[in-house]
Amino acid sequence: MRLRGIIRVTTAYLRTRESATVWCSGRTHWQQQQQQYTTSVGLIRKWQEILSNVKTEEQSRQTNLETDDLRQLLKDAIHVYKTEGAAAVVPDQVTEVFMAVYSSLAGPQQQLTFFTLVAREFGVQGAAVDAAVQLWQDKGQARNASPELLYRLADRLTAAAQPMYMQLLLPVSQHKEGIAFLVRLRSDLLQLLREQPGLPQAAALRALSQDLRSALARWFSVGLLQLQRITWEDTPGQLLERVMAAEAVHRMQHLGQLKRRLQQSDRRVFAFLHPSMPREPLVVLHTAILGSIPASMDDVLAAHQHVSGISSGSSSSADARLLWQQQAAVPAESANAGRSGGKAALLAAEHGSAGVPGPAAAAAAAAAAAAAAAATAGLDNSSSGPGSVACFYSISSGQPGLSGVDLGNFLIKKAAQQLLAELPQLQHLVTLSPIPGFRVWLITKLQAAAAAAAAAAGGSSGAASNRAGQEPQLLKPHEADTVARLHAQLIQQQQQQQQQQPHSVSGTSTSTSGAVSSSSSSSSAAASAALLQLVQANAWLQLPEAGQAALQPVLLRLCGRYLLAETRRGWALDPVQHFHLKNGAWLWRLNTRADLSAAGLERSCGLMVNYKYVLADVTANNRAYLVDQLIAAAAELRRLLD
Repeated sequence: MRLRGIIRVTTAYLRTRESATVWCSGRTHWQQQQQQYTTSVGLIRKWQEILSNVKTEEQSRQTNLETDDLRQLLKDAIHVYKTEGAAAVVPDQVTEVFMAVYSSLAGPQQQLTFFTLVAREFGVQGAAVDAAVQLWQDKGQARNASPELLYRLADRLTAAAQPMYMQLLLPVSQHKEGIAFLVRLRSDLLQLLREQPGLPQAAALRALSQDLRSALARWFSVGLLQLQRITWEDTPGQLLERVMAAEAVHRMQHLGQLKRRLQQSDRRVFAFLHPSMPREPLVVLHTAILGSIPASMDDVLAAHQHVSGISSGSSSSADARLLWQQQAAVPAESANAGRSGGKAALLAAEHGSAGVPGPAAAAAAAAAAAAAAAATAGLDNSSSGPGSVACFYSISSGQPGLSGVDLGNFLIKKAAQQLLAELPQLQHLVTLSPIPGFRVWLITKLQAAAAAAAAAAGGSSGAASNRAGQEPQLLKPHEADTVARLHAQLIQQQQQQQQQQPHSVSGTSTSTSGAVSSSSSSSSAAASAALLQLVQANAWLQLPEAGQAALQPVLLRLCGRYLLAETRRGWALDPVQHFHLKNGAWLWRLNTRADLSAAGLERSCGLMVNYKYVLADVTANNRAYLVDQLIAAAAELRRLLD
């Protein structure tokens, strides 16, 4: 079998090298080097002969390697690196063998065997650590120990604490295809950990993944990366396909949509590339040059280009979806606010605003929201003329193997510098970002509220009832009334539709079950159950426009609570929010009905958020969040918690 033949040749080579070393012990240095060269060339030729037998990738994947074969290969490869050194000819060939063997593994099960073997048997060697520690205690603690001796002992202790597999993986990175191989290797490992989280060896595999991540973070430092603008005319077709495949926020259906994004004069797409992976985008940033801060994806992408089948309207129109509009730039000196309610505090940003309307009646809500949108449109100085706003509306990683390596932060800053140099009229750097965790959080909270209400009604004093007593009420009284009324309206509407279509097939339309009874419609538990039914199947979209508008203030306030008051160990609960706050951005504005695509509804009931990058504030905001766990947020958003 091909790969076993490679391993046998490797083993035979090592034995030849050992015997050659003994035989050459009495010969001159030149003769020893000549013998080493001859042996290496012979080995390379044998490897090349074996590797050339495989004609196709299909044939290479039919190999079934035993664990002993893999173990022997790893031992041999590490031994060669130790004895030959990273600059020798033979280790480069060993790297090719190692990469060929891994690529020939037949499916996830053999990959799991490989990773388990590497993590468990070639990790940190306890005996080597014990020996290094003992040596430090015996010689390093002596009174007459010289600084040179201490440095050598410390180096030995550090080397002993390094996993053995790093002696193989680090030299692999020096191969011309080694960087891309290691990124793919970690991607496979992460996928196995996601698909099989309960593995008994999961801890060892996670440690291997973290060691790989740390190494990749060094090899992909920002100084080694190339910022490239992606264009339809000048970018190679293979790279264009990769850019399209990497888009994870607002997916494209065909290359025509990518062409439209790239060819418009008011669009920019940037990517980070690595010299070792010139056709593989590491992270891709999509940017729109606009005249005002966008409030929906329809403001960024044309309605026919967006995957939503429902129009969100225009940000300049006085419609009910825009419930809040931010005004002037937030002053940096307001970054010293106190904590609120034991949660991550908000950096104060006090200035005039139009307020947040929240009437109970549906008609009043629609009218008030429309009036607010119309009034603030003229006051908002973020509308500063054509080309004054750069909106980063999508940032996606193209390499799963680089998960945890922070490249997006540097890409945004590099792209911002290039845009400001190219377009001096730019005044605002903002995002239009998804809120991927909001809907899941809301459904979880609503389910917990329903369970607690059921437990309380049954006289239970269990954990659900105790938690309910500790948490703030999810819905305010007027919100509970609004939700219950809208739910009842939807039930009545669906019943009328069923009566008009008596012969319709059951299950062909989305309907809500379990209508809230009139006797308990004002209760918080009943309202939570009603909102759960409205949100779970996106049934609220079946309401008339006035009903949808009446629900938006409720969703807006709940989303504000999610972004401002819900934390995990002091950090923002939402991953996208955490990313931008860590980068020094302001949490600037919430927008309802901003993304009504299937993905947007699934993520956050159609809500999106603007983060704003004020370059003078980035450092202060970054420090406030990372050191003091303070969230830089606009004053109007803070008022959602009142």
